[in-house]
Amino acid sequence: MRGRGEERFMVGMMPRIPEGLRARLPALAALLLVSVVAFSFGFVPLRASHDEWWHLKTGQWILDHHRLPLNDIFTYTGENIRWHNHEWLSQILFYKIYEWGDRHAIGDLRAMLTFRAFVVALTFALVAVAARIASRSWGVAALVGVVMADISRRAISPRPPILSYLLFAAFLIVLMQWKRGRLRGRWLWALPVVSVLWANLHGMVLLGIAATGAYAGGEVLEWLAARVDVWWRNRRSAASSPAAAFPWRPVSLLSGVTLACIAAATINPAGAALFTLSRKFMTDPVLQRTIAEMLPTPGLILRFTDAAGIQQWMFSPISVSFWATVALLAVLFLVNRGRLRCGADYILTGFFLNQAVMHWRLLPLFGIAAAGSFAYLIHASLLRAGLWRRPRMGVAIFAVASTLGAVYVFAVGEPPPQTFARRNADLWRGKTHEPSDYPAPMMQFIVDTQLPDRMFSESNYCGYAIWRLSPEYHKLFTDNRFDVFGSKFFRLETAVLNALPAGVEFIDGERLEMSWSEILDHYGVNFIMVSREQKLNQALRDSRAWRLIYYFAQPDDPPTSGFNIWLRNDPAFAAVVERARRNFRTQNPMKQQPDTMAPEPVTTSTVSADAFETTDTQGSDHP
Repeated sequence: MRGRGEERFMVGMMPRIPEGLRARLPALAALLLVSVVAFSFGFVPLRASHDEWWHLKTGQWILDHHRLPLNDIFTYTGENIRWHNHEWLSQILFYKIYEWGDRHAIGDLRAMLTFRAFVVALTFALVAVAARIASRSWGVAALVGVVMADISRRAISPRPPILSYLLFAAFLIVLMQWKRGRLRGRWLWALPVVSVLWANLHGMVLLGIAATGAYAGGEVLEWLAARVDVWWRNRRSAASSPAAAFPWRPVSLLSGVTLACIAAATINPAGAALFTLSRKFMTDPVLQRTIAEMLPTPGLILRFTDAAGIQQWMFSPISVSFWATVALLAVLFLVNRGRLRCGADYILTGFFLNQAVMHWRLLPLFGIAAAGSFAYLIHASLLRAGLWRRPRMGVAIFAVASTLGAVYVFAVGEPPPQTFARRNADLWRGKTHEPSDYPAPMMQFIVDTQLPDRMFSESNYCGYAIWRLSPEYHKLFTDNRFDVFGSKFFRLETAVLNALPAGVEFIDGERLEMSWSEILDHYGVNFIMVSREQKLNQALRDSRAWRLIYYFAQPDDPPTSGFNIWLRNDPAFAAVVERARRNFRTQNPMKQQPDTMAPEPVTTSTVSADAFETTDTQGSDHP
């Protein structure tokens, strides 16, 4: 049965269409709007992000070798470290899509990015469905779906987590329909079956367990609230009301499903170890302060230090949608006297709101988990204020959703004028990635020059290096799979990049045992690939133990953008130097040879132990 708001939304839409289609028009319009906006957020060229590449390479390796790697295969420092790969099935899926695109006119990377866009669109279409279930209005569903998609858009890279977002939304819809009485309890037993698949796609299968557990806890919460209500009424009235009976049947059902989901999640190559993989980086004080994705969601006003060392304040538009939604949620919650649709909504919304505030990479989980509560509060608050009965209120809300969607797609530039519509057009025309972020000519130079092992490179750019070089040509020093390595090699890498001396104290009180040059010597590093903005470049030039053999930068890049390659200054590498000069001249006939260049501009940033607090390092894909 349609709600009053939905009927008014429907009435305002093209009255001469057939009755059957007219009844479905609100749903079609809302789902189309949310899907188009979410698709736009996903259908953009790749830039800055690198984890996608090592996922592709892992999928390729598994298919080539017909097995999962037991130890790390991409780094020489981690060769003896066990790798519990909780994303192996997703990696195969992504690589097969990439390979399929390579064989067809769509293109390899564009096929993968298109798949990402469809998954994101489907995810937030489900979010809109959840909002419709909670509010009984497709107009409200459209608004909530668009807003939650915008909140989530910064964390929807073409990586395995997007599959977890989709499955999480599906789990919540199943549980919401069961709560409404639209699904029988036996259908909940399909969730543990899906959990087996989920546990092999991505480690965020814990979200499914959290969802079923939250609904079990929600039943207990509702029972406790009913008992408190009865106690309060009995206290104020002479007549005594009976106490609410404990909901044994739903609690037992949901608890059983939750336990079954836990058992199902262990059916994966890592077994029960899947539940503890995040411990290496979630409890590490260095990684907690350095992995950008694990840092708190930025506020609206940020403090920064300019080049002169003066602290200033600036407005940050990055998280406007999130904080505006949180503020509106709080207001609506108070207007509705603290009432939500069911007990599970208190648990899910509260928990994932806290997680989103603490870690910006978890914003999509808040967008999915809180959609029902947000939609319910909008609808209930409008009813309470008497506004929902006004003519065409559903149409007005849909108009607001459409306007917001248009602003997000056609007006928001990151950075201007790179609106999502413009980036969509770029990908449609065949631009799949930003060349400055993925230096293909430099990778080809490394292969053609046959540089000697061993290689040192930055974690921020390790994904593409793995795709092009490892393990066939050169294994890396380390990369950003922190659920495998923890922070051990990351500390050493950061010390080298910042040219730190021995004795520097880390955040957790440990001291650096070796200087940057001693670390390179200890691990036998023979060549270094490093971005030109790093302080290490000046230290290498000053040491005279290294020589610059290659540099890469796009024509319009600033002087400190791009990459350098340094080779150990050893007479044994004379033939390598000659090959490097010849290959550089062939690749860049109009450029000056690297070893005859004037020194590059030195970055003005100062580096100390606090450098470990401000890197842009991406984190693992594990929750």
